[in-house]
Amino acid sequence: MRFIYAVYLVIIAVLFALLLLFRGPGATDEVNVALTTAGILYAIFAGFFLSNNWSRLVELKESVVEETSFLELAYRITSRFKDRKGAKRLSNAIKEYVNVYTFLPWQEIHKAEKQFNAILQAIFDIRVHGGPEESGKDEILDEMRDILKAKAEQRVLSAPQINIGHWIILWGLSAVIIFALFYSNANLVSTIIAMMFMPPVILVIFLLYDLDNLMWGLAEISTEPYTHVLDVMGEKLPKHLRPEVYKAPKHETSRLFKWFYRRELS
Repeated sequence: MRFIYAVYLVIIAVLFALLLLFRGPGATDEVNVALTTAGILYAIFAGFFLSNNWSRLVELKESVVEETSFLELAYRITSRFKDRKGAKRLSNAIKEYVNVYTFLPWQEIHKAEKQFNAILQAIFDIRVHGGPEESGKDEILDEMRDILKAKAEQRVLSAPQINIGHWIILWGLSAVIIFALFYSNANLVSTIIAMMFMPPVILVIFLLYDLDNLMWGLAEISTEPYTHVLDVMGEKLPKHLRPEVYKAPKHETSRLFKWFYRRELS
């Protein structure tokens, strides 16, 4: 995230320099009305989208916790079964799923459906011997309904919530606010006031973009829970997937993901 902080500081510096170099004619009634109206509308829209996306992020975290808990439970229980081949098949399926799923952009998690179905099939196929093993498998099967619900929630929640029309409204309102502040920049006091309000307006846009594209807390919801499953299994990520050497696929939807991923884990 250091890259984002640097960009944000550059924007603040540019705004501050412009405010010092250019003076406006001062506030007028029309400018004050435009600034007040745009500020109120901006606060309403931004507040709604922030609240909606934050709730979405919390729900996504809960579904990830539920899914990874299920994977750990399935491994811990079946690792004690007498059917060693079946337990090994399940262990390999979980490992392959984690290796594929962990580093997919959230908008592309459907690409790991094959690996997830292999986990379910391995659970169904594993043979049990005696009452304890049978009750253990029943416990896993009982949890399967919840994990399927969690996967469905992930597919729904991973889609961006703010469309192009919403972004146009937000950028338009922010432009009106910044223009009005520049127009009112007639003396030192107005410069200080403008500097107090301009950076938060820009920061809200950055924050909304991060939340909408699920880049906020990327490591917390996308990598750490799943790599912990491998830790429980006594496994590690393949060398080519470790943070220091990982390279995201070179396609449009993962370019931002690539550098966000590197900085979240740095």
